[in-house]
Amino acid sequence: MPQVSADVHVPLPPSVARALAASVGEPALRLPPHVTPEPLTWRFDAERDGTLVVLTLAYAVDPGWVRSITHEVTQWSLARQLRTHLATLTDAGGDPVRVERARSSAGED
Repeated sequence: MPQVSADVHVPLPPSVARALAASVGEPALRLPPHVTPEPLTWRFDAERDGTLVVLTLAYAVDPGWVRSITHEVTQWSLARQLRTHLATLTDAGGDPVRVERARSSAGED
């Protein structure tokens, strides 16, 4: 099953980054008709000065013969959409009010 992922560093602890991501919501993906997505896999990996947020999308291609023709453009399009969504998360991380709400939600008052 093919998959595509994107990541971004946010200068927040993992629990706060997770709460902030929840406040941003899931990406509104524009999927081609040959793609059937699996649930998104979010990862929040602690780093020295924050969190690496990784968003992964696994998907099926039907009919299978389309995969060889569309693989590169599908990967590019989906990765671009994931990066755009993660940019929204980064923007939210720059808003002190949203970060404070995320800290409260994560129990890090």
